[in-house]
Amino acid sequence: SGKAALLTGSALALSTTAVSMQVLTEQGEFALRHGRVSFAVLLLQDLAVVVLLALLTTLDSDSSHIVYELGLAGVKAFVAIILIILVGRLIFRPLYRGIAQLGTAELFVAVTLLVVLATSVATAFFGLSMELGAFLAGLLLSETEYRHQVEADIQPFYGLLLGLFFMSVGMSIDLSFLSHNAFLICGGVFGLLVLKATLLYILCLLFDVPKFSAIRVALLLSTGGEFVFVLLGPSMKTGIISHEFGQYLYAM
Repeated sequence: SGKAALLTGSALALSTTAVSMQVLTEQGEFALRHGRVSFAVLLLQDLAVVVLLALLTTLDSDSSHIVYELGLAGVKAFVAIILIILVGRLIFRPLYRGIAQLGTAELFVAVTLLVVLATSVATAFFGLSMELGAFLAGLLLSETEYRHQVEADIQPFYGLLLGLFFMSVGMSIDLSFLSHNAFLICGGVFGLLVLKATLLYILCLLFDVPKFSAIRVALLLSTGGEFVFVLLGPSMKTGIISHEFGQYLYAM
């Protein structure tokens, strides 16, 4: 359907922020031209996730007008970002100042987890996805001057939670489907890599990025992203994407 095609194409267009940033950091290429270009693209994609998560709940409605649903998702995302700026400046900055004065490091972690859970519940209450709430909570915390302290306190959990996330995704893959459609899945992966790398390379050249840097950007960002799993999981539950097609995308 048009809804499934729109959501699938948007999800597959995203690249993996976690892996790409890790590669750039480990190889010391973050400050190079292709590193800065890749970071700019990844940053814009992360912001686009706000629209896609809002679109996910909008597509679940009975309306068949995709243009209307896109517009509604854009309005929801715009309102969410405005609220993030206001709440981050008016509430969370004074809150974290008070926590800093107490001098209790454990309280930073506890309040950060509370913010994530509360924001997720709030977005679910207003008819949006909990995944959107968790993403917005990160943007809220980035509005405070204590974001580096929060990041340092959460860092020990980062690798553990990221590994748990990918483990849960792996456990949801149907191994029998994987074995029976191995050729089709390999073809899909190859096609995705070639198509995204080609488009990225052409776009980089159009924006006057040197050829060598354009090749590096194209290869780095040609893979799928972790937000594919965040978007496809709820889509399969609501029936926007069929279970069989969702398994195929998961395997890719």
